[in-house]
Amino acid sequence: MRPLVALVALLALAACGGDEEGARPTSSEASPAAFTVAGCPVDDQDACARAAAAATALQEGDTARLVELSYADTFVCDDLPAEMFPDCSPGETLEGHAITGADGKISVLAAEDYEARLAELGEVTITGVGTCGPEDPDRRSYHLAFWAPNRAEGGSLELVKREGEWSIGIVYADTLENWETVYDDPEAELACGNVKPWS
Repeated sequence: MRPLVALVALLALAACGGDEEGARPTSSEASPAAFTVAGCPVDDQDACARAAAAATALQEGDTARLVELSYADTFVCDDLPAEMFPDCSPGETLEGHAITGADGKISVLAAEDYEARLAELGEVTITGVGTCGPEDPDRRSYHLAFWAPNRAEGGSLELVKREGEWSIGIVYADTLENWETVYDDPEAELACGNVKPWS
């Protein structure tokens, strides 16, 4: 199993649910002009509405909007592999936003720290959307893939369905050099290896 797919499966089992930081858009919500639902490369209108909003916010560097579009989840440390969750201690429960990189270690950040990490991504270009998982939308996720203009850093925002709505559930971000320790061709293999461009 590829590392990213393994993380998707693990988080689907481990996350216990939490509170979303902002308003929840629906498929009828107007998407920003930069990325339209009509141009979304996957056949899921609700997911595309959220992906369009997230893509625009990410490309514009609107970190506050990205936090609003994200889901603060709950993680029970005793149910998680300690080597993947370095912030965990026995008996603890973590609440916040998940972020990870090539090493597979998942940090759970408070909203302020999460927004600061998103800001560190700097200028990025959206390369498309990848799909992970089965046809069941409650077990599927979509990855909004991005890379810095010089391709020195990249990753994806994983959209997951929580409480009936699509939200950013985890951020994957690291340098190309680090991703190359995991993947032969990170640009082709990240985001489930099947990224389709926005039209």
